[in-house]
Amino acid sequence: YDTVFNCPVCLSPKQGMVFGLCQHFVCADCLYDAAELSLLKPFSSCPICKAKNVFPEERPDIPDTTRQLMEILGVVKCGRKLCGEEMWTWEKEQHDSACHGISRRATGRRDASPSSSRKVDTRTTKRLRSMNNGSNKVN
Repeated sequence: YDTVFNCPVCLSPKQGMVFGLCQHFVCADCLYDAAELSLLKPFSSCPICKAKNVFPEERPDIPDTTRQLMEILGVVKCGRKLCGEEMWTWEKEQHDSACHGISRRATGRRDASPSSSRKVDTRTTKRLRSMNNGSNKVN
């Protein structure tokens, strides 16, 4: 069931999921600009069902119950101070052996598994391009 609960954009498990009015969910990291905390333009419609205006314009506080639900499902966070990467419990051992306390996002890697990082980046790029009608710009 792990892929069912992954973010449909970055394909990663996250504790910070935002539920849209259409009942689909996307992680807050994908939906919102990190500096301004505002909804990114590609997400003015749901990436799953294309319904318009289903996600809040400003990044909401994620309810504790949502975080707890994702923890129950098996989403864990790296305990290293500078990393904080989120993954499934069964990926943690591999992550811990390779983690040097630096977020993989900072190094361009989005997945805990070296063998699948290219696949995830390719799928993410394709999804973002399709949401932008073929444009390479993601804003």
